[in-house]
Amino acid sequence: TGNMGLQTIPGGLYAVVRYHGSWRNIDATFRALYRLWLPNSNYEPAGTPSFAIHQNLPFQTPEDELVTDVYLPVILRDVLLKIAPLV
Repeated sequence: TGNMGLQTIPGGLYAVVRYHGSWRNIDATFRALYRLWLPNSNYEPAGTPSFAIHQNLPFQTPEDELVTDVYLPVILRDVLLKIAPLV
C-alpha cells in the first residue's frame, strides 16, 4: 500500500485524457500523451509534474472498471517561443 498525502496542484492549462482500466497499464496512456499527442499538438510540457485523479474508488471498484483522468500540464508553443525565443 502507498502513502496518502496532500498536494497543491498549480493552476494552468492541462491536456486531459480519461483512462478506463487497471492502473497496471496506465503508463501507456502517459506515453501516448507525451510521444504521440504532444509532438503533433501546438503545446509543450509546462514543466510541472503530470498526475492522475481517480474518478471512482480503486479499493471498491473492479480493476477493469476503474476510471482515471490523466493530466498533462501544457503551455502553447507560441507562448513558449515568446518567453525564450530561438536564436
